[in-house]
Formats: sequence, structure tokens, C-alpha cells
Amino acid sequence: MRKVRYWLVILLSILLVACRQQPASVTQKSQQPDLHTLQTQTFEALWQTVNDNFVYEDFGGVNWENVREQYASRLEEDLSAEAFAELMREMVSELPETAVVTYQTREERIQQALDDTGANYEGIGAFVSVRENPEARVILLSIMPNSPAEKAGLQPHDSILAVDGISIADILPEEHPVMRVRGPAGTDVTLTVRPPGGIPRDVVVTRGAVTVTPGKLQVTRLADTIAYVLFPPVPYANMVNDLLATLDALNTEATITGLILDLRIATTSNGWPIDDLLSLFGNGRLGEIYTRTDTTPITVTGTDTLNSQQIPLAIIVGPDTSGTPELFAAALQSIKRATIIGQNTTGELEGFTPFFLPDGSRVFVPTSSYRTPDLREIGLLGVMPDIPIQADWDEVTDDNDPVRAAAVTVLQPEQE
Repeated sequence: MRKVRYWLVILLSILLVACRQQPASVTQKSQQPDLHTLQTQTFEALWQTVNDNFVYEDFGGVNWENVREQYASRLEEDLSAEAFAELMREMVSELPETAVVTYQTREERIQQALDDTGANYEGIGAFVSVRENPEARVILLSIMPNSPAEKAGLQPHDSILAVDGISIADILPEEHPVMRVRGPAGTDVTLTVRPPGGIPRDVVVTRGAVTVTPGKLQVTRLADTIAYVLFPPVPYANMVNDLLATLDALNTEATITGLILDLRIATTSNGWPIDDLLSLFGNGRLGEIYTRTDTTPITVTGTDTLNSQQIPLAIIVGPDTSGTPELFAAALQSIKRATIIGQNTTGELEGFTPFFLPDGSRVFVPTSSYRTPDLREIGLLGVMPDIPIQADWDEVTDDNDPVRAAAVTVLQPEQE
């Protein structure tokens, strides 16, 4: 799982650092040292950078001093560039997997800058997630409208088992499967696709030029008086306004007495309207954001809009609920404002800061995190549901979703 997370951090690094401080540098101008000296300086700089900035002061139970001694002994001779990079990655892999530190060589850093596509790329146009267990696969979280994926008939909840005949298990962990799916517009890729509970089939998708298009909130009425809201993978500017307008319209038809917020595919922190949503549904002290040197309390004055402060609330989460959406769920759970249902989240809500090292390489270090009012470390523990249900996104459909059904059951007694 660590190498998959490594690829995810690299793929998302531009978004992750957008709201953080500018990259720090630990390089010094001097004459170019010999290879062994440069490797030693880079090793020491990486170790010290983590030592000074890693958000968890106890390093998640890892003896970081011992780690330095263990790996420094392997620097007695000049190492090849590949061997040195592997040594650096091995060292940071000693830290907890829930707070991954990511190392990039100078060449990888430059290549990422060249490959960065922003909101435009060539591929199939789907939001995806990777699972290694119990079966290696790529899950389609959402399909972009008018995309090659949509034109080929791919659906949310489908899973990709192979790309051009090569299984996802054989692609991982050295390469992210997304890199195999993407390719020049006009070329074909054959995906072995399986719908929930269905039989795998091969689908030929003709790649195209894709502009990342956030999906919209999907709001439906369940059990007559319960509103169900599925949040998209990527937020958009008027998302909260759309939520309120839709709930207002539903209330006009028949009073809504329970609300389900589904965050299972809410994968992105960047631009997520955490302040507005916490004000709608929360009130008071909701935890704190902290670094090694500072702590910022999260205190909210609730706004009761369309009965938002009083309406019984269930929140659905899963392994793809990531970042700020995790904070939102954990905060409301901590004050018993919402019942959390689904699968554990992975605690990927730390804020990352990039640091440049003497040889031009770069390391991403988690430098901030969130804890609840009762001091639960969500970055290490994730959000643990009040009602756990082990049904993944590719095991449910819009018509057969036991997780959503459980949320309805939780809210129905409130209506009696």
C-alpha cells in the first residue's frame, strides 16, 4: 500500500501544497562537493528535515534517532543514484504508513513538472481509486460527462481488473495504473471491467482530450422524508448553494426529517467548503489544526438554515473519503451531531510541505494535522464509523446499497 500512496502523493502534490507555505529549501550555495559528500549531506538534510517538521512529535512510535544510525551505516561507500534513492525511500518508509513521507529525486521532480497536466490531459475521463486487497483493481468512483469513459459505457461502481491484458496486480506497485490508462488522444486502451456482482468484460475505450470536470451534487429523496446527498470527488464553487437550494425544493414538496451526506467518493481537500458546511451542521469547539509549533482551534458559530442545526444527520464514509471531508465527518461525530456509517477512512488529512534537499531532490513531509475535541488523532486513526459496514464502492449500486440503507434505518426512528 505504501508505494500506491507514494504515487498518489506525487500525482496530487500540486493540489496538496497549493494551500500550504512555499517550498522550503535546505540547500546552501557552495562549490559542488564530490558524490559521497553530496549524498551524505542530502541524507543528513532529509533526516533533519523530518526530525524538525514531522507533525507527530513521537514519529508515530518510531525511534527516528535509531533509524538514522541504521541507515547512515550504509553510506560508507559511494552509491549509484538508483541505490541512493532507494536508501532514502527505505528510510522514510520506517515512518507510519498513515503519515507517509514522500521522497523524489531531482529527475523525478523535473519530470513531474513537465508532466503536470493541470485540469487538462489525455485519457478516458474518470475519477478512480486503487485497491490492492483483497483483489488488485481500479474502482471507478465517478465518470466525467461527455468523456471517452462515458461514451464507452463505463459506469460509477465498475472496477478495472486489467489494462491491455495486464492485470492491475502485475502493474502495481511499481507503477500507478492510471499511467497505463492515460495516453495520446485517438489511441485505444482495452480495459477489463467488472460491474458490481457482475462478470468481467473487455471494453475498448478511445482516449481523448479531457478537461477535468467536477460532478454535481446528486440529491434524491429516500423513504419519503429523508434526503440523500452524494458529494462529488471534486468540489465546485456553488456546491453549498446547490445543496441548500435542492433541500429547500424538497422541503416544499414534503418536509425533510432526516439527511444523509454521502462522502464515500469525496476525495479532494482543495476547495472543499469546510467552513460553510461546519457552520451549517456544527456548533462550538470542533477540534484543532496543529503543527509542531502552533495550534489553531476550530470554533464555529452554527447557522440554522433550513433546520440544518436540528435535522437528524447521518454521514457515510469509506476508504476514499480523504482530507477535509474526513475532518468534517470526524468533527461532527466528535460532538455527536452525526452518526457515521460505512468503512474506516485512511486518515489522509495531513497538510504536506515540500522541502528541497542539497542534491536537488525533494521530500514531502506531513507538517500539520487535525485532532478532535476529545484528542483523537484522525491523521493516524482515520474516521472510525459508529456503524461499520464492509461494502466497498464497487460492491454497491444505486439500486442496491446496504450502506445507504443502514443510514436510512438510523434516521427513520427519529421520525416516529
